[in-house]
Amino acid sequence: LELTGDGGPRMPFKGRAPSAPCRTLIVHFHGGGFIAQSSASHEIYLRDWARAVDAPIVSVDYSLAPEHPFPVAADQCFYAYCWALKNCAMCGSTADNVICVGDSAGANLALVVALRAVEEGVQRCDGVIALYPALMVSLTPSPSRVLSLMDPLLPLGTLQMIVSEYARGYLEAHPDHVQDLRGAGPSEAKGMNARERKRLHHMSPLLAPDALLRELPKTFIMASELDPLLDDSVTFVRRLGSIGKGGREDVQLRVVPRLPHGWLNMYFIGDKTCLHASEEVTGWIKDLMKGAG
Repeated sequence: LELTGDGGPRMPFKGRAPSAPCRTLIVHFHGGGFIAQSSASHEIYLRDWARAVDAPIVSVDYSLAPEHPFPVAADQCFYAYCWALKNCAMCGSTADNVICVGDSAGANLALVVALRAVEEGVQRCDGVIALYPALMVSLTPSPSRVLSLMDPLLPLGTLQMIVSEYARGYLEAHPDHVQDLRGAGPSEAKGMNARERKRLHHMSPLLAPDALLRELPKTFIMASELDPLLDDSVTFVRRLGSIGKGGREDVQLRVVPRLPHGWLNMYFIGDKTCLHASEEVTGWIKDLMKGAG
């Protein structure tokens, strides 16, 4: 689903049309640090996922920073989600069961969409799958983020550029609202109105209020052992546990050994660990499809 500024959404179809509408609709948001990549760059594994789970996948092409900084991508992805629900028949689904999936920046957007569906009173998704998610969009210190000093795939310079290009306008306007991961939580900042408070967790889901997090559907998080953003996932799961959503029926965290951030981009080379992790993801999708059946 490509979002255009002049004519609304444009949806180029790829693959075969289903013989009968599927009850499940999967809405996918690609990674790329909010500044790069597209649904096309993630097609190689999405095609396999669609075949494995026998369900349609709508992959959203949102506008990228720096030309379109926060909150453009967050807003567009939520609008695309609403469009997909309204036009589910066109997508080959009845949308009785909706699953949001994303990797890295796309995992951030998948969780933002799930939270906004609660806030806006539209149909909530039935599950979220977040792969090596970026849940705190700021250069906050943490043990895993020290890896960025020597990480070849997500080095410190790239992290700095992503935060600068995507979030600079918001962070410059609200410099006091950046917390480190140990203190991440729903604290109200002095002088922040309700709209600004919402925008805070629309950028960094880790800072969503407790009451909103309690409304999240079942969430699967797959983190990577060699990922500078590993602590984002661990802290998010701990927050959910602190508000009574720590059971397996609410959230599951899987840390994949020996894989770096962005491992799905290595899918095409046939790395066995990567392929096995991808199979786990399709297993999670099937579990969510069965749970809604």
